[in-house]
Amino acid sequence: MEIFGLPASLFVNGGAVTFLFAVLWMVYTGRLVPRATVDDLRADRDNWRAAATTQTEARQVEAEQSRLVLDELAQTVDRFIASLPPPSGDRRSQQRGGGR
Repeated sequence: MEIFGLPASLFVNGGAVTFLFAVLWMVYTGRLVPRATVDDLRADRDNWRAAATTQTEARQVEAEQSRLVLDELAQTVDRFIASLPPPSGDRRSQQRGGGR
């Protein structure tokens, strides 16, 4: 049987020295970290999550504004094209000498 990758006989027969070695081994391998380190990591995670949420919301607002601008532009172009006078005859025939 193994405990933290070490034989269990070390813990049974070794006493305090083995316990100290096990704690040091856990710190060295990253299985045991100080609470302050964990708190810092959690705070960083929360900050990144909040930043990502804010950025996602900003992108949604930007997309909505772009949609509104494009809708208004489409309406303006539609009104402009509707206001143009209808074409009167074929311009190509007039340019080729049809109106001598």
